[in-house]
Amino acid sequence: MIFKKKSNELAIAAQTRFLDETRSHLGYRPRPGGLSEFATRTGYKGESLPWSGSFIDCVARDADIVIPSCVYSPSGLSEFVLSRRAHTDPRPGDIVFYNFPTGAQFGMPHVGIVTACDEYMQTGEFLAIEGNVNSGLPKGHADRDGVYERTRYKSDVIMFGRPDFDFRPGAEHKMQTGSLFIKEYHVRPGRQNPDVQTVQLALSTIVTLENVTWGRFDAATQRAYARWQRAIGYVHPDSTGVPDVASLKLLGERSGIFEVKPPED
Repeated sequence: MIFKKKSNELAIAAQTRFLDETRSHLGYRPRPGGLSEFATRTGYKGESLPWSGSFIDCVARDADIVIPSCVYSPSGLSEFVLSRRAHTDPRPGDIVFYNFPTGAQFGMPHVGIVTACDEYMQTGEFLAIEGNVNSGLPKGHADRDGVYERTRYKSDVIMFGRPDFDFRPGAEHKMQTGSLFIKEYHVRPGRQNPDVQTVQLALSTIVTLENVTWGRFDAATQRAYARWQRAIGYVHPDSTGVPDVASLKLLGERSGIFEVKPPED
């Protein structure tokens, strides 16, 4: 009972930290030309590229909250659904995916962070802080030029993705098999060795891993690794399923199962 109470307190603290970090960016405006610091930090920058998902990723990272990456919002949407963290009613701190796109026709869904939903059950209204939007004020600028808190409606929403505020990287997973240190060049499609099995074990704690040959980096393992890359913000064609050092190190940290051995001199 004491442990459960402590866990709840930590989750509430994480939720509060996430919302405080979100609010700290209210009023932010990108540099001339529309290039935002959030897009720059996530590595997908360009004047024509939407950055509402990059804003969410940066806020989560700075608040030390682990969520599926929303840089490419369809990937974030699918990861929340697959991890069974998709909801129809909001809570503060939820990631909201809208049914209107950011940018041109057929663009990806716009995203925001729910900040208040006291009136939702009665009116369908809620508040959300979003990047890559205008202020919504009658005399405000029409360009999607900053970070603002907006009133939104139930009819605007695809779903609400709920972060796991209880989750702390590596806290629930301990080393069970394989080696503590793995070599990045051992983990490649077609390779068969204990390091591959260690990576498969790590993948199984985070994404669905089915019909694999344990110890062999087969096609099923590559598909699972591509899903992991999409979950942390890799956008096609970067989400190939071929491990790179950055995604491999993060997989080890998130799972708590392995570390990547530095290259030998």
